[in-house]
Amino acid sequence: MKRFILVATAMLVCVGNRASAQPKEKYEGKTLIVCKWGENPGECQTRMWEGDGDWPRSFVVDDKEHVYLLDHLNNRVHHYDESGKFVGEIPIQSYKLSTEKEKKENTGLEYATVSVKSIWQFDGKIYAAQKIVRGNIREENILKLQGDAFVKIVAGDEKTRTIKRKNRSRTEIFGEAKDHLKGDPKFKISTRTVPADGGPRVLEYQFYDGLEAARISFDQKDNRWVLTQSFIRKYSPTGEILAEIPCDPQSTPVVSKQGNLYLLDLYSTKPGDPAHLGFEDYWEGVGIKKFTLVK
Repeated sequence: MKRFILVATAMLVCVGNRASAQPKEKYEGKTLIVCKWGENPGECQTRMWEGDGDWPRSFVVDDKEHVYLLDHLNNRVHHYDESGKFVGEIPIQSYKLSTEKEKKENTGLEYATVSVKSIWQFDGKIYAAQKIVRGNIREENILKLQGDAFVKIVAGDEKTRTIKRKNRSRTEIFGEAKDHLKGDPKFKISTRTVPADGGPRVLEYQFYDGLEAARISFDQKDNRWVLTQSFIRKYSPTGEILAEIPCDPQSTPVVSKQGNLYLLDLYSTKPGDPAHLGFEDYWEGVGIKKFTLVK
């Protein structure tokens, strides 16, 4: 399947006036990590589902600038140090393919009886959301990285609910921005009612300085990183434009506490147009590029 029609994470359209931006800072990007297709240590897995590609898209950067990449199809998380060197892998029960019997029991809607699609960081710890399907029973667990293993934490208490709310869902990311940007004149919210099973749903859309934001992140200096479909813009705490970095709509962005930007994308060194080649014939794996401030 051609890359431009692959299903990607939801990214919203920029409606701001880019011509008005005059960034004062310049960021330089360098490929930090390359993870090629495979099952060996340091490699990651990809598969095609009815024409749609599935590959690692979720990663976190901790306070030491170490990178943790979820290789969900290989049931592991890759750990890299701040220089991009592969440290090792951490097992996680993140994927188990349904049997034909299980597919029939689940009315053909479930492809996996175990799945983990995302990892995230909260209070300096790394967590994962695990979904388990047993017939008509759906179970959701929160796993916490403790040492070199992911351990299920007790569900139902207030701490667990808080951790779950910090997951990478659209609603909760927006909630964090709303709490952080109260009173900021550049921050606006609009709502739209859409039809849905069980009744209409009200969706919120966030804007910062006229940009419709897919996500708003913050570093330890309280700079605001507004992520749009085609670029990422960095603002100071007072709303001054500091930097603007182009990005692909399919990229997964992460901003570290230190103020570095990381972008995960498909990786290839092969010549030619990927639109005219098969997915695995062109793409060699995934890569993570690190953008740092040029001083």
